[in-house]
Amino acid sequence: MMLSLFFAAAAAIHTLMLLLTLRLRGDAAEWIVRLLLLGLVWDNSILALSSIAFEAPWYYNASWLRYLVHVLLLPPLAFAALKLVGRAGIEWATTDPARWTVLIFVTVAVCFGFVTEIADLALVRESLLGHDRYVSVDTMPPIATITTNVVVIGLAAVTWRRAGWPWLLIAAVIIFAVNGASAGKEWSILTGNLAEILFLAAWVSSLLKFRRPDD
Repeated sequence: MMLSLFFAAAAAIHTLMLLLTLRLRGDAAEWIVRLLLLGLVWDNSILALSSIAFEAPWYYNASWLRYLVHVLLLPPLAFAALKLVGRAGIEWATTDPARWTVLIFVTVAVCFGFVTEIADLALVRESLLGHDRYVSVDTMPPIATITTNVVVIGLAAVTWRRAGWPWLLIAAVIIFAVNGASAGKEWSILTGNLAEILFLAAWVSSLLKFRRPDD
C-alpha cells in the first residue's frame, strides 16, 4: 500500500507540472514535454492501481502501454532540447540542418526502441515490498533512452554555457547517473521515478525560463 501511495503521489506531481505547462501556448518543445508528462501520469497511475487491479484482465495491457510510452515519448526530448538551445540565442540550433539532424536521430531512436523493446515485449510479475507490478523479461539496456539522455545532456550543456541556466543539465546528469547506478536492481523503479520527477521539473522550469516571446 505504501508504494501505491508513492506512485499516486508521483502521478499527482506530474499532473501539477502538466498544468503548469498549460500557461504557455508554446510550440513543439512544450507539446513534447506535455505528452511525456501525460505519459508519466499514466505510468504512475497504473503502478498506483496495482494493489486493487493487478488481477484485472486489463491490467497487463495497461502495463504494456507503460513501456510503449517511454519508447515513443522520451526520444523527442532531444528535439525539445534543441528548441531550448535556439531560444537561448544560439543561432545554429535554429537552422534546418540542426533540426533535420535531430529529427532523424529522434526517428531512428524511436524505431530502434520499438524494435528492441516493444516488438517482442513480454511481461512477468515482480513484487517489491509487497507491491506487485509487471516488468519486462528482457534485461537489455534501453539503448534509445540512454542515447537520448546523452544528446539532451550535450544540448543542456550548451544552454548552460550560453545562457547560464544549469538546471536542465544538472537534472539530466542526475537521471543518467541514477538510472545507470540502479540498473538491474529491483528498487530501481523507486530511484528512477524520483529522478524522473526532478528531470521533468527541470524541463518545466526551463520552458518557463525560455518561453517564446509571444507567450
